[in-house]
Amino acid sequence: MSWIETYSYDEFRVDGVSCVDVGLYCDTPPVPPMAKKRYTAFKFGSDEDGIFSDDSYENIKIPLTCYKFPQMRSNYSDTDLYAWLQSAKRLQISRYPEYYFKIRMIDGITPVQSYDGAKIAYKITFTCSPFKYFVSNPEFELPQDGVIENEGTRYSKPIIRFTMNPADAIITCNGIPFYVNQSSNNVSVTIDSDRMLVYKTVNGENISIMEHTQGKLPMFSVGTNVLQVSSNVSSVTITGNWRCY
Repeated sequence: MSWIETYSYDEFRVDGVSCVDVGLYCDTPPVPPMAKKRYTAFKFGSDEDGIFSDDSYENIKIPLTCYKFPQMRSNYSDTDLYAWLQSAKRLQISRYPEYYFKIRMIDGITPVQSYDGAKIAYKITFTCSPFKYFVSNPEFELPQDGVIENEGTRYSKPIIRFTMNPADAIITCNGIPFYVNQSSNNVSVTIDSDRMLVYKTVNGENISIMEHTQGKLPMFSVGTNVLQVSSNVSSVTITGNWRCY
């Protein structure tokens, strides 16, 4: 059951855990702003979509106001709140249940006690990356025809996993090849375009093989894409990492 079907009140979630689970009740979340764009930061390279690179957009701030009610607990403490936020990575708000934001920083948590002590307000401001990411982001097998639809409004940086045999594995995305070279049989390889990493997995350990690669990391344009692989590549799965402005 989706979040919007399960909850009928305002809330936000950090790393999948609701604010309600730590005793917080929030005001209606604001509409997040569109990120500022710096036209002077345009560049060519591995991180560009032919229009504007990711670093030409500034982070956005999402301020949230929430409340705790001390009388609801015999021994009031905000320790669980601070522990919950300590390693926060993903923010979801009930206004946009189908998306999440990547948290870059928590600017600060300001508690304000009401005059009678019956309520404590917390002003929490999250600094997030400029784009919204789809909550539904399942891994899927490469279709037989190689056609992949990016339903977001921004190009995406996918994760591509596959098994390869010796010689160059060639992963061609929209006509642009990316090469991975390994000398062993049945090597499990992951291309993580989002983190700009390529690694093989041996006995559960991830080992970087970036030095054995060449070309531009695969990225999916908005709309229809075609991904093709060489004959020594098999068992290809993809996580799209779809996103929107």
